Amino acid sequence: MRSVTEVVAALDAPGLAGEAQLLAEDVARRRDLPLRIVHIEAEPAALSTTELAAAIVGELRPDSLVVMETDRASRWSGKYSVAEHVVDRWGGQSLVVGPACVSSGRTGPIVVPVNGSAGAERAIGPAAELAAAFEVEVVLIRVASGDAVGPARDYLAALTSSSGHRTHLIEATDHVAALVAAADELASRFIVISSRGDRTVTRPTMSRTTSGLAAEAPCPVLIVGEPPEIA
Repeated sequence: MRSVTEVVAALDAPGLAGEAQLLAEDVARRRDLPLRIVHIEAEPAALSTTELAAAIVGELRPDSLVVMETDRASRWSGKYSVAEHVVDRWGGQSLVVGPACVSSGRTGPIVVPVNGSAGAERAIGPAAELAAAFEVEVVLIRVASGDAVGPARDYLAALTSSSGHRTHLIEATDHVAALVAAADELASRFIVISSRGDRTVTRPTMSRTTSGLAAEAPCPVLIVGEPPEIA
């Protein structure tokens, strides 16, 4: 994963202002990184969601951390926000502030959902960097049910040893609801989750868990993608 060298606040679009800029300023200050504000020159109303997302992506570098708000209130709405399109089309690190997010007063650990895959574990490194900046710990959470609980418990024991981070197993079938509840109970400062979008399609391809957390989490969600290589 390429190191972040700048924080970008994507503003001047519906649902992409206010809280995003405040959070971007805080992250930039704590991580001692330059802050860049991206303003979309065209009237947002004149652009489609995908066009607006493409305009934002065009302003980003592979080593940017972009901060955006999303106005999508439900993972079941069938609508996709500008932020979700940016996550898919770009693939770097995106810090998303959802409609249920309340940043103030949250001083708990950073939650990282894991599922046993190397892809999910890609989020641990960026989470640790964010945790160091905000002086909080990282908690790795696995949600499992039925016959998967035993293997999940063994996996977390091994992950605790290899990563040095605290782990927690939640027995549930609805991953999003379980993670949202855990983040709320822990007063989590952030959730950090990996995602791999598909830049060749116009409809977001984030997993249901990633998309659901972006919409429903009580704290900002850092979505860690796979940035394109620098030519």
